[in-house]
Amino acid sequence: MPWPVYAKMSNRDLRAIYEYLRAIPPRADNPAPTVAALATSALAGPPATSSVGVEIQSQDLTGVAPNGATVKIQVKVVVEGENASSLAGELRLFRAGGAHGYGSTTGSLVGNIVTLSGELTESTIGLVGTPIELEANSSTGAITVTLGPRSGGPFVGTTTVFDGFGSVKIKTR
Repeated sequence: MPWPVYAKMSNRDLRAIYEYLRAIPPRADNPAPTVAALATSALAGPPATSSVGVEIQSQDLTGVAPNGATVKIQVKVVVEGENASSLAGELRLFRAGGAHGYGSTTGSLVGNIVTLSGELTESTIGLVGTPIELEANSSTGAITVTLGPRSGGPFVGTTTVFDGFGSVKIKTR
């Protein structure tokens, strides 16, 4: 089943497909599926046995720093796993002026939502050990990165949320 196509469809589109298929008489040995069965199948994500890879990239996520300044970052994430619930890989953050951070991350893919968490293992501005969470939607391109509470630097203990849009690619093998 080409689930990535169906996962990006609206409930209205799925309902239209269901109504069309329901209009076709079922075989005697195969009753018509329910709307719930179709929706569950379409939105469940890749089969549990599929190998999954996710690439997330954005050039322009915006947040407000603890000092009130607007901050823009770039993010690049590459994760993969034996199935949708076992993703692991690397996250990279970049900011104008050369500040950057790297970290390992783990998480899962449910439907079209990728959820990852980890912590920075390298940072040019003293944020090693700072937790990081990311949520990305492959159908809308919406990306949210939560950085904090910071483990170091001038704003230790604070959290910044960055959001915007980018590319969220899901690949199954």
